Amino acid sequence: MISTDRDSMLDIQHAAALVLADLLTRDLPSASWTVCNVYDSLDGQISSWSSSKDDRIAMIRRWADTFGVEPTVQHAGTKAENLRVVFRHQGVEVQVWTCIADPAEPASGEA
Repeated sequence: MISTDRDSMLDIQHAAALVLADLLTRDLPSASWTVCNVYDSLDGQISSWSSSKDDRIAMIRRWADTFGVEPTVQHAGTKAENLRVVFRHQGVEVQVWTCIADPAEPASGEA
């Protein structure tokens, strides 16, 4: 659902906040969350600074297994490459993702 009027935007955020509250009670890897006010959605990012790439992939797989979805890769082969799951929970779209791009090679002369 897309909304542009203030009351609808508040309703969307309220619904997303309730879903977020439910998700936070579950035994799932933590993420930093954004509640959208235009679309009925939540966006959770597992920080690339919080753990190794393999650990982050395992965290996304836990989200995927819990909600019965398959992880997908976006922006493959770029500095923005990420692994994500997208699912609907209590009528709200939830996206949880993490960066899986390999760090850029240092320029010559850099260490």
